[in-house]
Amino acid sequence: MTSIDPSHLAHSSSSADHAEAVVRPRSGSASFKHIPAIPDLRFEQSYLKSIAPYITTRRVPSGEEEDEGLEVIGVEWRKVLWITTRDQLISPLLQGAIWGVATIFIRPLVSRVGSFLGFSRRPRIPEPSKPPRPKEGELTRRLREWSKSLTSNGLETNITVVN
Repeated sequence: MTSIDPSHLAHSSSSADHAEAVVRPRSGSASFKHIPAIPDLRFEQSYLKSIAPYITTRRVPSGEEEDEGLEVIGVEWRKVLWITTRDQLISPLLQGAIWGVATIFIRPLVSRVGSFLGFSRRPRIPEPSKPPRPKEGELTRRLREWSKSLTSNGLETNITVVN
């Protein structure tokens, strides 16, 4: 189940925006190297972060005890729907269109640069050669000549219609 709270993530850092990876030294080396952590580029986490300001929760106390009450979740649906449409439809459509148009211009440019540098555009895998056509058998030759003789002499057909 997805939650907006990042506490379900595997790292246990005090700050959700900053994390570090520690590389253990090999034997013989005495120092540790600190390298920055790989950023979280998953769609789900960035999407939840972008809709978080538009989802609010508040506790409404019930008349009996203060500890127990109802939790009311408020959602600004227009803004959430806009972010969803933007991230799921508009952004991928624009990215695909830009890449498609870019390849129209990049492909000829790459081939010109390649031919300028002396690279040829031959296929890496050679085309398979066609096997030679087998010699026609005697029976096949006779049948072919017979069928040609039927059409060249003018074959007549009589059609009778019976009521």
